[in-house]
Amino acid sequence: MNHASDETPMINSDSKNDQIDGKDIIDPCWDALLSSTSVPQPIGADRALGEPLRSDAARAPPAHSRKLRLNAARERQETLIQEQKHNFCSKNTSAEVKNLGRRCEQALELGSSTSNDELEAHGADTHPAFYGDGGLVPRSFFLDLLRGRLRPNRVARMETVLRQRCERVTVLLENLAHPHNGAAILRTCECFGIQYIHVLESIEVFRCHSPTVPDDGWSTRSVSRSCDQWLHIRRFHRMDECMACLRTGGYQIVGTTLDAERSLPIDAVDLGTIPRICIVLGNEERGLSAAMLRHCDLLVHLPMLGFSQSLNVSVAAGCILYHLRMAGCIQADLKPEQMRELYTRWLVRANRNTRRVLERNGIEYDEI
Repeated sequence: MNHASDETPMINSDSKNDQIDGKDIIDPCWDALLSSTSVPQPIGADRALGEPLRSDAARAPPAHSRKLRLNAARERQETLIQEQKHNFCSKNTSAEVKNLGRRCEQALELGSSTSNDELEAHGADTHPAFYGDGGLVPRSFFLDLLRGRLRPNRVARMETVLRQRCERVTVLLENLAHPHNGAAILRTCECFGIQYIHVLESIEVFRCHSPTVPDDGWSTRSVSRSCDQWLHIRRFHRMDECMACLRTGGYQIVGTTLDAERSLPIDAVDLGTIPRICIVLGNEERGLSAAMLRHCDLLVHLPMLGFSQSLNVSVAAGCILYHLRMAGCIQADLKPEQMRELYTRWLVRANRNTRRVLERNGIEYDEI
């Protein structure tokens, strides 16, 4: 008979995995610990009486050892994420970097004699700085104070819109009666980039929600959407004063009328050849007055194909401004000094409690 030592395999318990005849015995508890971050609960001192003791291999490691293994698992996961990001970027950015360098070289080769359109086509930035040293609007403590109270994206939006404002085209409203029509026309002008609006109030008072114009109530605010606070509204009570202001600005007066015999269809007039245009819109019922018709350099009308004689005055304003836009008449042409004035006014009106802020900092500003 052989000894028990000859029949029973030798067990070596010095390593973390037991061995039988040189082969590892895989402990499921230890294998789960190594393959995942889930840690088996350690055996407490309050185990049931008579429960057999588990081997060292089945026992969970100390707390500091578990923490080290968890940190190692997190580091491996972060390493994999960084490798994926690097592989993704290396596949997509090489061509973009080459294209960017090629665009920069082409922009430099074009030289100063190239137009802005060609530079923009090759990716070059031709817009000068708007605010700050060397910009269109010089830096000041007053403007820094107002800019700092607004969100950066709102300030950037104001600067972008101000770059696109037009002075070449303006609109004159003669004795407009209904506030909703006035609010709709102001909103249309603001959308098309018209900055300066002229209002003649020789008979009717122009009513619309505006910081400088009397308000008839909350109803017009829903029509204009408060866009009139970004416009410059010039009000006149005498026709001679209004005409003198427009003639001084070099505007040609283009009146709108329903009389097809005395006027030309707007499609038949090349408005792009007129340097500065003032579109005149009259009262909803009476139209342009006889005195205004005498001041007009040109009369135009919108051809009607239906039974209705005319469009609503606010709709007609939208059609005419769109026609001017397509003709290339509405373009950004504000001077730097005009941008500075409007930029200051916009920042003041965009801030809340402006008067209190300015008084606290010892600054006086008339238009609040």
